[in-house]
Amino acid sequence: MKAALGSALLGAAGLLALAPASATAPQVEVFVAPHKVERITGQEALERAWPGAHIVIFDLGAPQQFEDRLSAGLPGDPAAAQRLLEQRLQARDLEAQALSAFAGLLRAARLGLDRLPAVVFDDAAIVYGVTDLSEAAEQYARWRDGQE
Repeated sequence: MKAALGSALLGAAGLLALAPASATAPQVEVFVAPHKVERITGQEALERAWPGAHIVIFDLGAPQQFEDRLSAGLPGDPAAAQRLLEQRLQARDLEAQALSAFAGLLRAARLGLDRLPAVVFDDAAIVYGVTDLSEAAEQYARWRDGQE
């Protein structure tokens, strides 16, 4: 069962206390609102604290950006626009681009995320409202340690 953790003020806990409970590399998924990826910080500190951690950052604006690229520069003539769009839809890697663009949105829906930013640890806990990954990891570690 996933547990939601609120964003709270942190104590003086250091990153050394963040070692994951399991021996396998932790999975960290980060979900951010459109055009907010640059606000995510602390990734390097988290990678140092959790060597081998698999960190994926999803920009939930990617679907709109994909659609914008697909429709960019279409002519005003509807027939010509349709022909050009059909040509674009025949691109070899279009399916891969679409899957990549919508992956974060689909994953967020599967997880039932209800606000952003959200940091999901090992499908076990969600930290909402935090953009610093090392801070989110500290909150997760305190929660996890309280569960043991």
